[in-house]
Amino acid sequence: MKTRQNPIGVVARVFFLPMWMFLSGCSLIGFGIGAAIDGGKPDKETVLPESSPGLAVGQPVRITRVDSTSVEGMYEGVTNLDSVKYAERYGGFTATAGGESAFPKLGETLDLYTVSGKLGGEYRFRGFGFGTLQVAVITDDGNSLAQLTFSQLVRVTDRQGDEFDLSRFARLSDEGRLPRNVALALTTGIGGMQVPFDDVARIEVNNSKNAKWIGGGIGLALDIAYLVAASIAFDRWGRDEGWLLGWNPGR
Repeated sequence: MKTRQNPIGVVARVFFLPMWMFLSGCSLIGFGIGAAIDGGKPDKETVLPESSPGLAVGQPVRITRVDSTSVEGMYEGVTNLDSVKYAERYGGFTATAGGESAFPKLGETLDLYTVSGKLGGEYRFRGFGFGTLQVAVITDDGNSLAQLTFSQLVRVTDRQGDEFDLSRFARLSDEGRLPRNVALALTTGIGGMQVPFDDVARIEVNNSKNAKWIGGGIGLALDIAYLVAASIAFDRWGRDEGWLLGWNPGR
């Protein structure tokens, strides 16, 4: 038997549900609260240089150097600094930081020791990274870059057996004084470029201002839930009132 729609329930929904939706207004409230939160945020957010590996590739950034100049572009990741530029920086550092003999020469073959003993293979010094010693691992098939933290090593010597002071390396690294063979790669309006990590004073990224959309979405979900609940309630009310008025859905 076909059931006819309750006319009283229909009337109730037509007149009362828009009122219910208007009075609840959760989506508007949520949007308004989110907009207020967004309005209190600055347009730019400052990121510590040490956090740069966590930035998203393709993210717009503004980098301010230690000399107060700045550059804007799309972040492309962390890479090794151009070898010629790093050689210049490293040479200037060793000349003023206790003499070349206190530090490995770029391209010099090193013997590396861990708690398990001397590492097999040939390792050529490439520079310093984030608390690491960078070496090229030489094999018959070519070479690959490896990075060992100072805590992984117990001894580093040259081929003559002269030992380098690892504890000093670690201390200088913690103080940010070791020249790091690291750069931030950017794509700018004139092409790709590198900003040496040691030149970075601060990084600014666009602040995400999506609280209004999140708040509005949550509020809309609540409004829809209220609407569904109200529709069911009005339909039941109309059915009950219909029986009192002599309306029979089975007729």
